[in-house]
Amino acid sequence: MRRSRAGIVACGHPLTADTAADVLAAGGNAVDAMVAAGFASFVCETPLSGIGGGGYMLIRHPEHGTELLDFFVRAPGLGASRRDAAALHFEDVEIDFGPTTQTFHIGYGAVAVPGNPAGFLAAHRRWGSIPLPRLLEPAIALARGGVEVTDWGATMFRILGPIVAFSPEMSAIFAPEGRPLRRGERFAIPELATVFDAIAREGHAGFYGGAVGEAMLEEVNRNGGLLTRRDLESYDVVVRQPLRLAYGGCQVSLTPPPSLGGTLIAIGLETLSHLRRAPGIASPTGGPTADGERLDGGLSLPAALRIAMDGVNEIRRRCFPDGELPSDFFATLGDEQQIARFLERTPRRAGNTTHLSIIDGDGWVASCTHSYGEGCGHLVPGTGIELNNMLGEDDLNPNGYHRHAAGVGLPSMMSPTLLEWPGGRLATLGSGGSNRIRTALLQVIVNLVDRGMSLEAAIGCPRMHWEHGTLQVEPGWDAAALEGFEREGIPINRWPEPNLFFGGAHGAMRDSDGRLYGMGDPRRCGVVRLVD
Repeated sequence: MRRSRAGIVACGHPLTADTAADVLAAGGNAVDAMVAAGFASFVCETPLSGIGGGGYMLIRHPEHGTELLDFFVRAPGLGASRRDAAALHFEDVEIDFGPTTQTFHIGYGAVAVPGNPAGFLAAHRRWGSIPLPRLLEPAIALARGGVEVTDWGATMFRILGPIVAFSPEMSAIFAPEGRPLRRGERFAIPELATVFDAIAREGHAGFYGGAVGEAMLEEVNRNGGLLTRRDLESYDVVVRQPLRLAYGGCQVSLTPPPSLGGTLIAIGLETLSHLRRAPGIASPTGGPTADGERLDGGLSLPAALRIAMDGVNEIRRRCFPDGELPSDFFATLGDEQQIARFLERTPRRAGNTTHLSIIDGDGWVASCTHSYGEGCGHLVPGTGIELNNMLGEDDLNPNGYHRHAAGVGLPSMMSPTLLEWPGGRLATLGSGGSNRIRTALLQVIVNLVDRGMSLEAAIGCPRMHWEHGTLQVEPGWDAAALEGFEREGIPINRWPEPNLFFGGAHGAMRDSDGRLYGMGDPRRCGVVRLVD
């Protein structure tokens, strides 16, 4: 009989967390727990998680180091002639967040090649210790038996109402009474349980081939999409080395290219490092809040973060608008003069996703961010699968839609992250939030490393996001600093309370003495489970 394994889980839903904790208690490692919890999240974290999406998983082996599994979505159309964009099923939907709105694009023409099943199966093949059918049992039970809608779920169903009720088959599950499901109501997706059964028996072929694959191809191609048989047959997971840099006395591991998230976070951290090294500017003083905190010598913390965010936005626009990095980019990433030159020409006025963080008592770390966007608005008949709408995500298609070559991995803001300090202390975290992922993680890292905050305070601290000429801010920032921005002519959108717009950063941590603890972002009703 296996011994129970200690561990900590932080994620976005109680049932996802319970699934991971049960696997740890049964003796599984962090990767086993991640696989089981990931499949469970495809059910209970609808409408922000689904089997038809893609993502990234950062895995730290206690003896063999850290690797990154890239299973994000790919541009479809391999082996097919390019279809006229006007013939694709591609529709605009405006989503109201309250203080701001955002336009999403859905339909079969927005569907990219899904990678989630391949990614979780690859993690299990490489590092799993419990048989796959056992790990999929919780997801199968949830899909068949149903899930009760939480406060968070009800909020998301309401916000994404135009998508979850877009088609009759979606409405039948998620809006059966003509309106999105509310807190305490239940939904089940029994046909999805049949798909999980096929994956448990057949592995990769249970999703990308056979009856499930055929159903996806028929539904998408018959209705104005781009997915081909070759897209499904050729999909494989890429194992990459993480992007690593030193920051504030710890080693930071981020998602490498072709994902953009890790690269842009690294640029933000390098910019902050430069600001600290510049004459007259030192490290932040630390403290429990953002109010009035300064970089000694002049810049307030809000001003420094705004400069870093502005730098990230500008570098992305100038250097890799299509997601392509210059061949010499990383040779200059840590170049002090390069950063300084960039800052001289950078003005000083400068989706939806879910994340799971798991650390076990033996030193395994599994950190995974995955998404299907908001979904394409349709279910594949007979399967319960809602495919992604990544070809319609603005931040993944900055120069226009349907311009990626077939087979190319789309760029992404996702970046499961690992922080390692001398002495054995480590933390893993990640966030949902579309193009706010990079700024959410940048701020949590600064809070942990520069400001010496606890994990709870670092994740709960007020956030800001700078983009499209407007500074979005949660309550709690220094009023004088914000008024100073406005005197410079910087528009500020003040949110009345913390909001899921600013991401959902779920983190797990191990102290140098081996103590485990975690924090689920309250903006996305995050939860934590500790297994002793």
